[in-house]
Amino acid sequence: MHLLLVHSLFFSFGLVRAAVTAYGPHVQSPFGTTTAASASYTGSASYDRTVLQPPPPPNPPPPTQFNVDLQTGDVSGVSIQQQGSFFGFSIEFSVTTQVLGLNSSFLQVPFLNLMANLRQRGGSVRVRVGGNTQETATLVASTPDGAALEKDYAGITDPTATPPLVFTNEIIKMMAEISALTNVYWYMGMPFNDTQHWRLQIAEVEEAMLGNYLIGLQGGNEPDLYSRHGHRPDSYSPQDYTNEFGLLIDAMNADSNIPNKNLLIGPNLAGVWSPTDIWETGFATD
Repeated sequence: MHLLLVHSLFFSFGLVRAAVTAYGPHVQSPFGTTTAASASYTGSASYDRTVLQPPPPPNPPPPTQFNVDLQTGDVSGVSIQQQGSFFGFSIEFSVTTQVLGLNSSFLQVPFLNLMANLRQRGGSVRVRVGGNTQETATLVASTPDGAALEKDYAGITDPTATPPLVFTNEIIKMMAEISALTNVYWYMGMPFNDTQHWRLQIAEVEEAMLGNYLIGLQGGNEPDLYSRHGHRPDSYSPQDYTNEFGLLIDAMNADSNIPNKNLLIGPNLAGVWSPTDIWETGFATD
């Protein structure tokens, strides 16, 4: 370890020359003065104290004044006023321990800093946790090695190489801690791979631990790719998805441990189907 440290320090010096005066032990008279290689910073750029000198402006210089024509009156096609948190972003479920933190006691500081910056500008942040890996996610009491999330690479069965997941409530607790610090609101994914045995305990724990910070439960991820990925028969259609979504609604309505029945959202499409294909099945009206 010491050799590696000396090696890395040795090669961090450049070839800049400088005067060096060497003194003998316990005396103040110098042996002599000579020149030697001086330190030249080669570490992380974020810690480099070098002051860069700006180059002179080109000749002729670029313009420094511009005219902007402002439109008066109404602007066509403008939406209603939106909150600063209108746009959010998505995190794949399988990488939550890499992005959010390892557990509720170990949060990723860069993520917290990013959320704090966004909150300062937009008031709050909207984050969706889901994706392909939400479809096989299973909530368990614990994992063999104590991790909050584990991937079963031996269980991969689809062309996207998506591993099944098991996770503990530490993932949800971690999200609650992030919300308490940075005002993040969450959309979570509900597994759709087994519509005969809904894993509603996921919604139960999420509602209990996140409270008002849980603003949506996404039923299914890209169902228009289910048949292509081998999750449904080739004949799987928008009507089939609507029927399965209805089964999830019925199951949640019958679960007294899910107090908020109005969090389900869908569909989340990949582009094979259009939203109109779903609306025509009565998805939003029946």
